[in-house]
Amino acid sequence: MRLKAARHAAPALLLLVCASILPGIAAAENPRLVITDLEVPRTLSERERSLVRQIDLVQVIREGLLDSSSFRVLVRENKGVQAIIRERQIQDSPLAREGKTTQLGLDSAEYFLEPTLQSFSVRTSYEKLELISGMYERRDSASMQLAVRVFDAGGNSVFEETVSASASYPPREATEADKARATPPDAGPLRKAALRMARGVVDAIVARINPITVVDVQTDAFVIDRGRKNGFDEHTRFIVYGPTRVKKHPERGDEIRLPGERIGEAKLAALFEDRAELTLTSGDAKKLVDGCIVRIAQE
Repeated sequence: MRLKAARHAAPALLLLVCASILPGIAAAENPRLVITDLEVPRTLSERERSLVRQIDLVQVIREGLLDSSSFRVLVRENKGVQAIIRERQIQDSPLAREGKTTQLGLDSAEYFLEPTLQSFSVRTSYEKLELISGMYERRDSASMQLAVRVFDAGGNSVFEETVSASASYPPREATEADKARATPPDAGPLRKAALRMARGVVDAIVARINPITVVDVQTDAFVIDRGRKNGFDEHTRFIVYGPTRVKKHPERGDEIRLPGERIGEAKLAALFEDRAELTLTSGDAKKLVDGCIVRIAQE
């Protein structure tokens, strides 16, 4: 799948992935989103910092956003207000594209995603094996808490959420020398946990800002506002949900956005540059209406 191939390209200091320009059914183009540096607690040990670098949470979030086919994603070494100032300077300059193509045109961003690692801990314990001299049973576990804030070019927050992930490891034998070295656990299980955590955050961001939407329900198929330009191909599979609902909190009175009920799974029936026709492979077609939300099924 072309989208996945692009996703695994080597990251650069400034990485722009143009996922789509939609002149047809919905918005003119997918919004641009900048991911800023990951803010990390100063209290982390070097052992913990090494694991955080291996997990690469910014890359994990970026991959999820690209898989959503709902944003053009940039990664920049900016933080908070500095990112807004720099992007506004681009927007106000003659080089800003603002919907027009120029030889030196630069893309400016509509949204910024600011990830903050609020906590990260790794725990390792050793229990002496009674029957084997100088041998231990090593047990590892790790956990993290990530806060994600998305704000627009004016500094207004449009999305905030705090999520957690944890990883456990099977016990393994260790020697006295292993115990003395105190090497960190494998980053693989923690990265898998981070991927699951990021998937939920990305789904919530997409649903809030730019969901893939059903724009027309026909007799034998239904139409969504994404197409070939978003990287879809005959292997892409989808999950269909009912329209997003907005409810008032019974005590606070503020509005809460709730996902629609899951309707079923779908596959491509016809693919165009800026739209696609889908058919359900499972689920209740009677529940399909304009405004239903579609997400790409994860492998």
